Amino acid sequence: MIPADRRDKSEYRVLAMTPPGCPMASLSSPRRLPSRRFGGKRARIVERLGPADAPSSISRLTIAAFDIPSEFPREALAEAAAAQPPNPTGDLAGRADLRDLALVTIDGEDARDFDDAVWAEADANPENRGGWHIVVAIADVGHYVQPGSALDREAAHRGNSVYFPDQVVPMLPEALSNDLCSLKPGEDRACVAAHLWVDANGRKRRHRFGRALMRSAARLTYETVQAARDSQPGALLPLLPERLEALYGAFGALDRARRARGALELDLTEHRIVLDAERRRSRSCRGIASTATG
Repeated sequence: MIPADRRDKSEYRVLAMTPPGCPMASLSSPRRLPSRRFGGKRARIVERLGPADAPSSISRLTIAAFDIPSEFPREALAEAAAAQPPNPTGDLAGRADLRDLALVTIDGEDARDFDDAVWAEADANPENRGGWHIVVAIADVGHYVQPGSALDREAAHRGNSVYFPDQVVPMLPEALSNDLCSLKPGEDRACVAAHLWVDANGRKRRHRFGRALMRSAARLTYETVQAARDSQPGALLPLLPERLEALYGAFGALDRARRARGALELDLTEHRIVLDAERRRSRSCRGIASTATG
């Protein structure tokens, strides 16, 4: 057996026969065994990862090589399955009801997480002429992951989700990461909302944080929003035009504040891997990603 880690120049003798029908060019997860004085290094196969040319082979190899936890403990799965959102028809337990606000998520076309949403309107306060009231809402993960729970311990152990071109190893079970903590359009979701009031030059006048219940009005992408802003033919959004204008108005004020601070704006090359229907790489492409700091 030859290690996939190029830093390991050794060859290992496998102490188990290759199962019938298993291709020679296959990937396996081994356990190194104490070596004898003579006979070279030894290992035992603990998991077959599949053919080396399989679409998911590199991801599975990386998961095994870095010991990324890909299975959730039974207790964490049970807690996730039992999680309940706030009752939208009953007592919201101190949450504000923001379901009338047209909060929207805006992400890249290939985004896999929808955990933050935005809304804006002109500030009605006559003392803040030209200013804006902005709401930024994020999924209230803390509503479902209580301190000291099995979910909390497993999330601390994982630290973060791990993304591959063909799959995701999430920090939380799918019942939360892909459902209750995903701000899907038309679905009531628990959130934490930040209310910001800024003046015409983007300087913050005041703010307020609070837990709330929201309902995303639409899942938008940067590309479709820009196309609608540029009035490109056929570029229609499931959003009233005044709502988009308000978002751009608030952005303009915040952008003026950022420029006044002398923030850096970096145009960096961003690499993307595009997979075909069989989850094999069909092409690679590069684009320019603008990153602002400060």
